[in-house]
Formats: sequence, structure tokens, C-alpha cells
Amino acid sequence: MDKSTGEKKIYNKLIRYYISNTGEKLLKVKNEDSDSGAANVSQVEAGEWLATVCNHLKKDHPLDNINYDYYIERAERIIYKIQTEGKKRKAAVNPNQLTLF
Repeated sequence: MDKSTGEKKIYNKLIRYYISNTGEKLLKVKNEDSDSGAANVSQVEAGEWLATVCNHLKKDHPLDNINYDYYIERAERIIYKIQTEGKKRKAAVNPNQLTLF
């Protein structure tokens, strides 16, 4: 919804956006004829994040509105997941269990 006018904006099915310091909340609305079990309305990026739609981004588009904190947080989450879950651990063997080999 446009904060300045209060009007809803309807975008095409495919949009490009980036998380920004100023912008709008983007909501996905399920089509009425959809058989999906998805929610009828869901926020594209959950939380306090705002987005700027950039389907037609110009080469001279300013970069000062990008919310770098969002991207740093996402990268740190991915790194943490790789460090903690990325290494396969051998399953503990129960000494009372029979082995096949």
C-alpha cells in the first residue's frame, strides 16, 4: 500500500525488489481459484522489513536506500547454519543394538 496516497498497488506475478530503509510492505495474495494450501495473504519478507520494487532499475539508481543490516543478518544466518549443521556427524551407536556387519 502506498503510504502517501493510501492506495493499494497491484504488481504482476513476478516482481523484483530489494529490502530498503524506506519503502512498503509487500504482500502476496493468493488467487481465488488456487488449489494451494498457502495462506490467503502473506508478507513477502516477514518482520519490520520494507521493500522497494525495482522491476525497471535504472543504471543511475541511488544505492543509499538499501537496508544493509537486513542483508548482513541473512548472510550471518546462512554462515551459522553452514557452520553448525553443514558437517555430517556420525550417528551415535547404541552398544545394545546389533550390527549387520
